[in-house]
Amino acid sequence: MRIFSTGFSEGLDGPGRRWIVYLKGCNFRCLWCASPESISGSKEILFYPDRSRYSDKSCTHGAVSLDRNSFHLNRSECEFCKDHNCVTVFHDPSFEIVGEDITSDHLVGKAEKYRSLFGRDGGVTFGGGESTLQDVELFEAIAELRARQINVAVETNGSTAAAQKLVGKVDLLICDFKCFSRDLHLQWTGAENDQVLKTILYACKQKQKLLVRIPLICGFNDFKSEWSLMRDFLCDCKELAGELNVEILRMHHFGKPKYKALGIEYPMLNVACPTQVDVRELANLLKNSGINVRVCT
Repeated sequence: MRIFSTGFSEGLDGPGRRWIVYLKGCNFRCLWCASPESISGSKEILFYPDRSRYSDKSCTHGAVSLDRNSFHLNRSECEFCKDHNCVTVFHDPSFEIVGEDITSDHLVGKAEKYRSLFGRDGGVTFGGGESTLQDVELFEAIAELRARQINVAVETNGSTAAAQKLVGKVDLLICDFKCFSRDLHLQWTGAENDQVLKTILYACKQKQKLLVRIPLICGFNDFKSEWSLMRDFLCDCKELAGELNVEILRMHHFGKPKYKALGIEYPMLNVACPTQVDVRELANLLKNSGINVRVCT
């Protein structure tokens, strides 16, 4: 299993205190993604040249050059680097390797160590990237954790066949619902959403404990005609499930520095964040339809 980060949260990403394991690799290319290092399934280098004065010396393969008092990284050299001395030997803060391979046994062992931190309601949450792209390893880890009575939640974009197979196998399924319109979804994420809608409907029909997440993005899904379509779909879901819980996540720009560190352009540079008024308006629209809504800002 290849991960790009781990961390803890409380009251987010599932109930109670959670250990979050972020799996690397995603089949979507959401323009607003705050974790661009999660998209590629390959190991990558994040380069922050302002963190060190010795970046050119820390790379023993000559991938870093100094030009006009600024360091530049030739990333094509990094693709063939086997030792990553910049990190493993010199521990230069300018470089970060993103991508670590761990086994299910290692993951379960760490979860056991953290068990006392979880309390009554907490547990492990798998996020991404898109966690279900590593479905074999993911399902193995889920089965081992639940056999030890550790609560498991999985965050997914819902677009894979494996995402639908999570239904009934996890304590909580957290599924993104970015928009209802197929063409809009394709334009902004690079993928269609037919399977996403099927996954959410199937989870509701099977009474799977479910949390639907809506990222509110200016220019993408912040207009009333799309909100009406989303509300109608969620009302159908509620009718199947009996109860439906939704979170609205307001877009932010916290991931911007990571784009620069990866040497890629930030697509949302000049896009404003939704206002609190926008968030409340969408929340009220859903609440008035009997849907449980939580706003995360």
